[in-house]
Amino acid sequence: MELPKFECSGDLPAIKVDKDFLESLENYLLQRAGQFFGKPKEQFADAYTLEVIDQLGTETVFSIKQFQPSRFTDSTKQIIVKLQVVSVGSGGRLYVSLQFHRSRIFTTYTIRTQAEDARELALGLKSGIDQLINTQGSVRKYLNPHPVVTFLELWQRRCFSAHWSLVKLINGLLSVYGLFCSLLYTLGCAANTCPTPSLIQSARTG
Repeated sequence: MELPKFECSGDLPAIKVDKDFLESLENYLLQRAGQFFGKPKEQFADAYTLEVIDQLGTETVFSIKQFQPSRFTDSTKQIIVKLQVVSVGSGGRLYVSLQFHRSRIFTTYTIRTQAEDARELALGLKSGIDQLINTQGSVRKYLNPHPVVTFLELWQRRCFSAHWSLVKLINGLLSVYGLFCSLLYTLGCAANTCPTPSLIQSARTG
């Protein structure tokens, strides 16, 4: 009979990502894998992968320490962290995936476990990831562009840009309306029929 299975997935807050954060995440996942299967975490190093996707292609390493550049390039689009372990003897399974996107305002995650206490293991793992992300969001820089642009900041800037464009449009319309009223008043005075305030008010509302 197979062991119970549990899967959870969803969105996490947008965060700032750098090599230090990815190293902390890697150590945490390997440590939990060691606890999950009762073996040293070093035995699961080959089960961990890190994909860095930029405009030139996709680089896959098995530890953030193998990633040679000191910083991620400005063209980095996505970072994918995966841990996949299958125990032939016990039948236990562990799968974790986290995807950090530059163009989205959230991080996506998937956790699958197969064990006697599959639900508890998955939710415990998710809780630890939440703590790492909550700490990371307020103290680290995302990737490394200058100026720094995080996934969340990118979304905020787009919203601000749309709002500012609307404000400028309204101001432009009000300026045109003001010129129209001034022209109407000038023409009226030139014809010795200066419009009264009530007429101007009617022009504004009509």
